[in-house]
Amino acid sequence: MHPPYQGDMPLPGPPPPSPPPSIPQSPAAPNFELDLVKTYDDDNDIQTTTVRLRLLGDLLRTHYGFLFDDDDDQPYPPPTSGLSWPKATAALLHPLTESGDDIQSQNIRNAVCDFVSHMVTSASTIPPLLWDLNLYSHHPLYMHRESRISVQTVAQDDKTYFILRPSTASNHSPWLVVTWSAATVLDCMRHNWPPGGLTCVDLALYLFQHGMRFSMRSLTLPILSSPLPVPQFEALGWRRKTHKFTYIDYQSYNSRLLEFFRRPHSRAALEMEGIVWRLSRAVLDQDTVLLGPALEDGCTDVLSCDDLNLWGDKLSDHDLDLICGVYKVEGKSGMSFIYQDFSLT
Repeated sequence: MHPPYQGDMPLPGPPPPSPPPSIPQSPAAPNFELDLVKTYDDDNDIQTTTVRLRLLGDLLRTHYGFLFDDDDDQPYPPPTSGLSWPKATAALLHPLTESGDDIQSQNIRNAVCDFVSHMVTSASTIPPLLWDLNLYSHHPLYMHRESRISVQTVAQDDKTYFILRPSTASNHSPWLVVTWSAATVLDCMRHNWPPGGLTCVDLALYLFQHGMRFSMRSLTLPILSSPLPVPQFEALGWRRKTHKFTYIDYQSYNSRLLEFFRRPHSRAALEMEGIVWRLSRAVLDQDTVLLGPALEDGCTDVLSCDDLNLWGDKLSDHDLDLICGVYKVEGKSGMSFIYQDFSLT
């Protein structure tokens, strides 16, 4: 039964206006610098990609070809060079931390120190007991390399390129993997790949996850949509030498960086190594690099091989300056400039 009629009831009025948003204060300079350091030190904040950080033992065996296994019956003496364990790990570019150092045996540490001592002086003197590239090694790489990967060497413009072809991949694969580093090729040869078919995408994913430089190349000729070259992306400009950077400058750099990474050819940053790879993977995901080259007008590189042209994406020096936060600072004359790196300031 409906309630009795009470007459016209007033409609509710509009909600009260919300207070204007408050503008957050710019953080103090020490906090600003700590935020920058945290960006590079804390990998847990990066959720867009899967990066596989190596333990020292895996790095030694896969990337450098170190072979020694611990045997208490045959202790390995300390190196005659006197190289210490912290210095040996520093030479391998591996931070010595309790969580990252998986080598606790003093016997193996002595062998590693001796291995690094020979490597930094003359690799040809590395004992066969320690290195898989020594022909007299008990486990030489040439007898135990990954047979599903073929390597072709190409020289062009005074540079050497290595083309990796998975032998089990389809001949109709649209891509090939190119690298500039012989150490990267050897790493792929030593890696314990899973059984079954091996594709160029598998190679690219492995190199990307471990931060090794490569380039996915296509046999497809880029489509030129315009006779005019693509204009360069506006970078960070220049500052006077007395300029003091603030959080606003840093936010401006971040905005420019995000805008740049919307361009198709920016995926090439994920194929780089070092700081360029690290900064780009915080914005782009790994699927971006695995889709193959975008071949954007004016942003391509070509490698000639066996009457074929292998096309890939290329970052210009201008692009690299923007990613790394390079800006120009006025010199003493007021006309010349020196470069600074804002991302590391």
